[in-house]
Amino acid sequence: MLADISGFTSLTDRLAVGGAAGTEELTRTLNSHFGRLINCIREHGGDIIKFAGDSLLAIWPAGDDLADAARSAAECGLAAQAVFHDASAPESVPLSLRIAIGAGPISLLVVGGVQGTMGGSGNG
Repeated sequence: MLADISGFTSLTDRLAVGGAAGTEELTRTLNSHFGRLINCIREHGGDIIKFAGDSLLAIWPAGDDLADAARSAAECGLAAQAVFHDASAPESVPLSLRIAIGAGPISLLVVGGVQGTMGGSGNG
């Protein structure tokens, strides 16, 4: 499941003019909204494997029952949509949650790294 909280770019632009106070408000808002999403994923048996800005990627291990894992992800997506219904942020910026669900085998790889480091410049 890929979940994207839409509206944070606009919120970031509006809060940026507030300097450090705006940054703190953005952090509080992002943490609050991601907290609710994370709780929803955990309650439905999912594991978060990646954060990227205002998006996250979660998986549901399928074992021998892909349909059951896909159903759990879909139920989580619907529950998350209900939690985010009418969500808003400071500055009256409306937020919405976009969900995409896919099912099937997945491979996770770490690509890159220099001299045993994880993507570093090789200097440490």
